[in-house]
Amino acid sequence: MSYYSGSANSFADLRTALFNACTANGWTLSTDVLTKGTLAIKLTINAVSTAVSGIGLILQGGVSATGSTLNTPSPNTARLGPPSTTVHQPTFPMSYEIFLFTNPDEVYLVAKTNVDNHLWLAFGKSTYPGIGLWLSGIANTAQGGAAGSIAVDINGGNAGGSLNSTGCLFWQPAQYTTGNPYYNQDTVHVDIDGIIWAGNPASAVSKVVGSVTALPGITEMLTVQPNAWNGEAVLMRIRPMLYRASNKNSIVADLRNARYIRVDNYEPGQIISLGSDNWKVFPFYRKNTTARDGGGSVDHTGTFGWAIRYDGPM
Repeated sequence: MSYYSGSANSFADLRTALFNACTANGWTLSTDVLTKGTLAIKLTINAVSTAVSGIGLILQGGVSATGSTLNTPSPNTARLGPPSTTVHQPTFPMSYEIFLFTNPDEVYLVAKTNVDNHLWLAFGKSTYPGIGLWLSGIANTAQGGAAGSIAVDINGGNAGGSLNSTGCLFWQPAQYTTGNPYYNQDTVHVDIDGIIWAGNPASAVSKVVGSVTALPGITEMLTVQPNAWNGEAVLMRIRPMLYRASNKNSIVADLRNARYIRVDNYEPGQIISLGSDNWKVFPFYRKNTTARDGGGSVDHTGTFGWAIRYDGPM
């Protein structure tokens, strides 16, 4: 693992820090496209909010790249930026942390602004044969205009039709939209059953063929954390699953270096030691113990959070 931290005075600085970290660890940069092996990601800056694209860093994936052009680009793009146009707009300088892993390649960028707002991007290589890049971000590309533009709950959250984002990694069970890819914030290159990029179904129904989420199998665990004995919470594997025809599900990625965790009793940035491994804990966006299970059109993510493997300064 490689770990980097610092302060950025702009989204451009934040992107440069990520580019520098990646190129120092085997990635190749061409203009705004990073490549390594079969992975290709494009990271651009959007400085002006529009109807379909909020401000911040925009992440898109490809199966490869020709120079600075992605080949078979993902319809979905993820964004590191504010979920809403009206509240908690990011201020600079912004502190950041970059967690970079190999075998498999996984990259996590977490930036903090406005005291307790956490903005993030993540991408990596699936360990399952024939499956490629996965990527996600705190927000979908579209930027909601409501006072609160997070829609998240214990079962996922309706994060599409009103431009809302879940704020959480591989949380959304379906797109809940009429097919606009900028409404969805997660995707995996799967090339299964004619589906190239999972996570972009044109449907308003959950569990639709082509959607992807890691919640099946852990929803019940989320409801019973933290435990009543000592207030601690367990770390839960993040395994995005592809909904397929005939009600079948297939695990298409297994994130080796990140875990779900309820953060009720953990402070942002707190380090948990489990055996020889250290994990750094963050809320997915903003911690709120009063409404710990989230809500609709809110400006927080309850106590839903994640822990990233860590070997930096203690």
